[in-house]
Amino acid sequence: MINISKLYCDQLTPGDWLRYGIAGGEKTSEIVPKKASERKPIIVWNITSKCNLKCVHCYNDSGANTKSNEPTTQEARAVLDDLAAFGVPSVLFSGGEPLTRKDLFELIPYAVDKGLRTVISTNGTLIDADKARQIKKMGVSYVGISLDGIGEVNDRFRGVEGAFDAAVAGIRNCMDAGVRVGLRLTLTKRNAQDIEGWFDFFGKEDRTCSVTTLRTPRADRRWT
Repeated sequence: MINISKLYCDQLTPGDWLRYGIAGGEKTSEIVPKKASERKPIIVWNITSKCNLKCVHCYNDSGANTKSNEPTTQEARAVLDDLAAFGVPSVLFSGGEPLTRKDLFELIPYAVDKGLRTVISTNGTLIDADKARQIKKMGVSYVGISLDGIGEVNDRFRGVEGAFDAAVAGIRNCMDAGVRVGLRLTLTKRNAQDIEGWFDFFGKEDRTCSVTTLRTPRADRRWT
């Protein structure tokens, strides 16, 4: 993954102390490890395989009708207990689409109370104004929303018509609620021609993000 804000703007972001041990982006309560060997891993947790989209690049066969052997609320809390006890600084709730879990808004404050920095990785289409306000209230540090092109390009990539407009609405709902948002792009031959338009969009919506991430899938994957 490539952090575009870091690469092109040399912009310090709140996650840099986690990735690089660079002081200045952390909260006052967070301690920056002096050595890489002292840094604990950031956990990306695919909390569900359920998803409302049908993305061509999905790496775990998520979908609306997927049988998901996901943990119960009690089991998920136990995992968070273990992560906090180990000293993990941050947990990223992903999927599938994490917002399809009815107990996500129970697990996030539980994690925050344990001292974990919480992040949501989402397609953004399910974030209405009320959910955005809840995300802000719960103290989520960052919401990463994926856009893999503009308009129809994104919709073909995501396998559902209207996915682009719904994701943009989710981004703007987060902005209005004061939630820090980052845009994410997986670059393949399906959408490489649209990258200039994507950056134009990002420029117009520049108040949405302090971090953008460019991901390039392995060359041997079927969606390249």
